Amino acid sequence: MIVTGLTRSMLLGELPFGSTLTALTRSSAVPVLVVKKKVMDGGTRTLLATDLSASSTPAMQVALRWFPHAQLGLFHAFDPPYRMWAEDKASYARNFEQSALDECVRFVTEAAGEALQNRFDISVRCGDVVDALRRLVDEGDVDLVIAGTHGRAGVANLLLGSVASRIVNEIPCDVLVVPNSLH
Repeated sequence: MIVTGLTRSMLLGELPFGSTLTALTRSSAVPVLVVKKKVMDGGTRTLLATDLSASSTPAMQVALRWFPHAQLGLFHAFDPPYRMWAEDKASYARNFEQSALDECVRFVTEAAGEALQNRFDISVRCGDVVDALRRLVDEGDVDLVIAGTHGRAGVANLLLGSVASRIVNEIPCDVLVVPNSLH
């Protein structure tokens, strides 16, 4: 694992697109812990941010291995298709919420096994991943967010963006970025 902090200038605004930290979290073959907050107590409130893809499985396995006795949060954001055309957008989104919860349970079962389902408190939110995650982190006083990366580099990352980089940049608590290639 690589452990790094933020410089004072990074604490005041966004990380530069080409920063060393951004490059490190995108290309590291080992997990990168970005420390932002001073630990105030011994209990760590940990949240796994997932897009339910295979890239999230190594992050889940790290969370379970490194925090073997902790109750973990699992967060997933969803964006219902064609929501912009719905008359009642809130009702339309609520109809997709149960489906998102079911997908999360299925993901946990496939990635961690049925016996470990009860280790996760699942939260799903409609909307932008980082905005919804930021609100959940603030509401739950979360100390650590764990996120996986897809391992895109170069032009693919430039064109598609990186949610993990946005999480590192915009979420106010410590962030552990786990590469997809971790075994």
